[in-house]
Amino acid sequence: MAAIWERFWAEPWFAIATIILAAAIMIFIVAPVLAVLLKSFGFGTGQLTLDFYKQFFSASYYWETLLNSLLSAIISTVIVLFLSINIALYVTRTNNAIFNLLKGLRCSHWLHLHLYSLYH
Repeated sequence: MAAIWERFWAEPWFAIATIILAAAIMIFIVAPVLAVLLKSFGFGTGQLTLDFYKQFFSASYYWETLLNSLLSAIISTVIVLFLSINIALYVTRTNNAIFNLLKGLRCSHWLHLHLYSLYH
């Protein structure tokens, strides 16, 4: 276990950035989602209840809203997949000025190598 921590702290700036990013994710994403989820079951009101869910699934307005959200999520996922796959194919199979720009913009390469060196 100590060896893992030694490798994690081998690059202190990366380790500090990782800790800050993890804390930000916990504070700004996980905590609010967990708070809303607990509130939806009635925590904080003194009794556990499923009334909010009963109200949600009984009203057609909420069903339309849910379907709208799912549809927009599916459409945006398809668009992003289409664009990212085509850009990835372009970057890996060509060698010109745009390729060099896109190659310089990618940030995951050094992160992947660092994480690979930590655990292998």
